[in-house]
Amino acid sequence: MKSTARLMIIISLALNRKLTFTDLLTITSLGKGSLSNHLDKLREGGLIKIKTVFSPIGPRVMVEITEEGMSAYENYSKILKKLL
Repeated sequence: MKSTARLMIIISLALNRKLTFTDLLTITSLGKGSLSNHLDKLREGGLIKIKTVFSPIGPRVMVEITEEGMSAYENYSKILKKLL
């Protein structure tokens, strides 16, 4: 993964499985445009799925990690454990 922001997104999703776009804005402290760009790259790589869901408070953009994304997270976890 070429970006610490993308790694932070993957770690957050691996721990929570699904998060809203707003949740990810808060967690990453990225701007909306920057987060959107990172999410597009992760989606193109097959690591996440993005969908709009409708709730009583309006539409929400949900981001969910894929099995491929979980595999990438597990690989990074193994590397970090070896380094520590």
